[in-house]
This record gives sequence, structure tokens and C-alpha cells, in this order.
Amino acid sequence: MFAEAAKTTRPCGMAEFKEKPEAPTEQLDVACGQENLPVGAWPPGAAPAPFQYTPDHVVGPGADIDPTQITFPGCICVKTPCLPGTCSCLRHGENYDDNSCLRDIGSGGKYAEPVFECNVLCQCSDHCRNRVVQKGLQFHFQVFKTHKKGWGLRTLEFISKGSSLYCPLEKSNISCGNEKEPSMCGSAPSVFPSCKRLTLETMKMMLDKKQIRAIFLFEFKMGRKAAETTRNINNAFGPGTANERTVQWWFKKFCKGDESLEDEERSGRPSEVDNDQLRAIIEADPLTTTREVAEELNVNHSTVVRHLKQIGKVKKLDKWVPHELTENQKNRRFEVSSSLILRNHNEPFLDRIVTCDEKWILYDNRRRSAQWLDQEEAPKHFPKPILHPKKVMVTIWWSAAGLIHYSFLNPGETITSEKYAQEIDEMHQKLQRLQLALVNRKGPILLHDNARPHVAQPTLQKLNELGYEVLPHPPYSPDLLPTNYHVFKHLNNFLQGKRFHNQQDAENAFQEFVKSRSTDFYATGINQLISRWQKCVDCNGSYFD
Repeated sequence: MFAEAAKTTRPCGMAEFKEKPEAPTEQLDVACGQENLPVGAWPPGAAPAPFQYTPDHVVGPGADIDPTQITFPGCICVKTPCLPGTCSCLRHGENYDDNSCLRDIGSGGKYAEPVFECNVLCQCSDHCRNRVVQKGLQFHFQVFKTHKKGWGLRTLEFISKGSSLYCPLEKSNISCGNEKEPSMCGSAPSVFPSCKRLTLETMKMMLDKKQIRAIFLFEFKMGRKAAETTRNINNAFGPGTANERTVQWWFKKFCKGDESLEDEERSGRPSEVDNDQLRAIIEADPLTTTREVAEELNVNHSTVVRHLKQIGKVKKLDKWVPHELTENQKNRRFEVSSSLILRNHNEPFLDRIVTCDEKWILYDNRRRSAQWLDQEEAPKHFPKPILHPKKVMVTIWWSAAGLIHYSFLNPGETITSEKYAQEIDEMHQKLQRLQLALVNRKGPILLHDNARPHVAQPTLQKLNELGYEVLPHPPYSPDLLPTNYHVFKHLNNFLQGKRFHNQQDAENAFQEFVKSRSTDFYATGINQLISRWQKCVDCNGSYFD
């Protein structure tokens, strides 16, 4: 379930009107009794054109997530309260604070999102603190008639920052100047014709420079100071909307009798820019270039570069990841990692894990690199890599106690399910000699990826025959597989710069690598699983390396 939340401490959704809204005393309830609080109409005796009211959450344009795409089940928090890390609904972290307001996760008006509330599929009680929006209206709303823009919606009380503002009106004739189509009036909450998320960013977009300056003039005529004006605007429309130095400049201009809201004509390019404005441009589009920003701000390129350094911005290249994960794949990574953390907490099993994977070892492991030369000295030649380099595949099996088995694939061979089942048989025979107690008493747990030979029928039959449990492993998750993130990482470093003339040379190099590893090396790789599962949970299933 999604939460629509107020992001200001000002009365949210107040359109411009000359008289103070009064508590509804009229009998008309436009919600027709479908809400726990009536939604009144103003002025008394007036009513909007016929419309259909629904208390249901109807997702429309602007919503962040389609609820029909959510696939994870309801939580099973019966004996314990819903807490992050154990409750599936709190996979993104805790949503609300003790006052049932959205949890503030940092400066700049940042809030926890998206918000997943416990629902009818959950086993937690109705008093769960993760049930807020579904309780219905918590504040009094009033439909009111404006002078020129039709009907609008406003609140009749101050609303705490982060509170729920779930008030849907569907197929309404309430409009802003156009009586034919429903739309929002003034700065009313975005609930017409369907529920949308009202954020600080969208509120800022409602105001252009001229509108903000009009507010400056209004505050000036009300006799308020620049600091108070800045605070009021930022409280209403979010931090960074107004800058006190800017307000002071406009107040000084108003004091001289100049109440024009237009920019003055300038000659030449300015040497300074507003850092807040520059930060807003960069954060709105991180891919923009410094020259594009300079053109937009009408300043020199060097001025933009200097100010970017002042606000701590640096250019960084995107990091390669194994796969572009879908939401379902992220959910699966989150669910598997959280369940394995809980299982290991209740019954430690890391010492029972046997893991494996395959890797190609190239004959030529050299890489082109830069070198220091005299200015007139020609660089050395380096052969361009061929499209299909010579290589040999190695399969390695190991546990926290050490290496169990490894084998090389002969030229022309491929890994099939029958070949993989044969490898399992050979590994099991060696495991019986090396760790008999694990085989006979505890029972080994196999951790491998979801490659086709690993999940084929012959492989499953062999594992069932030998009594192996297979540990759940989410797709596209090499960062959760010890052989990939630990053994192969060190093997790559060991092979760097080496060249082999034939397969035997490559096999000898691998055997040399194996002999150089201690027992602690393998235990370290297995024990890192706990921290990696936790990082996966903390990142909501995204890659964390």
C-alpha cells in the first residue's frame, strides 16, 4: 500500500482565498459517509457539480509504483512487532515514526520511499505501526468554491510534516477554470482525478521565479523580515526554494520603490553563480555537462567548474555490474539474503557449506598498461587481443575447511548436466575422506549458481541420491557466491601478467596458486557470506560492490 504524505509544516493544499476557512458546520458530506471524517463544502448551502467519490486508492499518472506489480507475500509477524530486517513489508526500512509521520532519513526533506504498508495479507495486528494510510482520513478537508477557478480542495488545520494526506476523488467535476475536465486547483493536493505522490520536488516545480518573487513582495508588504520570509517559504515548499541573500536583495529593491518582478538587463557574463541553483541543476540531471550548465546560467565554463568544486561535486563514471536487475530480481535477492541471515542466526550452518564454480584460465593474462617514458620516446608495442583466445576451464569445489576437489575440462569438452553430476560424485568421494563427520552427521549444503547444468534433472537426481541440501541462491548474484567474490578474485591477481604455452602450463599455475593458500583463506571466504547477505538487505536487493 502506498502513502501520500504532506512534506510541509504549512497548511497543505491551501488555494488562495481572502477569508479564513471555517470548520464545516453544514450538513453536506461530499464523501457520503465513506470516510471516518466528513469532507465538507464551502460556502454553506453550495455544492459542487455531480461527481463520484471513492475511498479506494486509485493509482493514476504520477504514481511511483504500480501496486499490481508487487509480488512478495504479506508479512508473518505474529509474536513480534514488524521490524526492518525481519518484516517483508519493511524491506525498504521503517516507514513511519512514533507520530505516524513519514520517517525523515536525512537533510533536505528526504523521506523513506517507496512506502509499503502491512495489508490484508499480513498476519500482524490492526494496531501495527506500519498501518497508517489504510486508516482513512486523519484530517478535516473541505471542498470550496473559488472566485474564478471553480472548485478546489483545502485543509482546515495545520498538518504535521510527513503526515498522511490520503484523500482520493475519482471522476470529479472539480476544476481550475476549465469546467469540462477535472484538474487541481491552485496548490491543492494532487488527488484529482486519482492519487499521486506529492513531493517537495513537485511542489517546487509548481513555482517559477516570478511566482516566488511575488511571494517575496507579499511578505515584504506584510512587514516581515528577509530571514522570516526565507524560513516561511522553505517550510512551505521545501528547503532550498528560497535563499536569504536573494530575499534580502529583492527586499532592498522593494524599499527603493521598485516592485517589478522581472530580471534586470545585464551586460556581459557574470563571474559568480548561486551555488544552490547550480546544485539543483546538477542533481536534477547528473548527466549534464559543465558546458551545458554554463550555457543555461549564462556564465563561463570555468566559473561552473570552480563552483562545482565549491559544492563538492565530482564527475564519476558509472560502475559495471553483472546484470541490470529487475524489481522482481531485487526482491528475490532481498528475500533470500534476509532468510539466510535469520536461519544462520537460529542455527549456524556456514561450516556445512560446500560451494563450487567454473572459470576460464587464459593462456595470455597480460594487460596493456601505461608507462612512464621520455616525451620523444615511442611507446612499446602490445599485441591486440584476439577474438577467441586460448583458454582452459577449471572447476573448483571447497568449503570453510579447505579445498576439496578441482578438475580441468579437456579441449573440445563442455559442461553438461551429466558431466556436472559426475563431478559431484568425484567431489563427494573426496569429501568422505576429508570431512567424514560432515557427510555422515551434519549433512553437506551445496551452494552454487543457477547455471543450466546445475539445475538439470541428472544433477538434481545425483544430489538427492547423495543427500545434499541445495542452498537458495538468487539469479544474477555472483556477489553472493564465495567462489566468485573470493577465490576467483585472488586467482585473477595471481595470474595477472602470466603467459602459458599450453594447457599443462596453465594447470601447473593453478596448482601453484592452490598450494599458496592456507586453511584460513577458505574460512574467510565462507564467513564473508553473512556480511554480504546483510549488505544485500541494506541495499534492498541491489548490487552493493
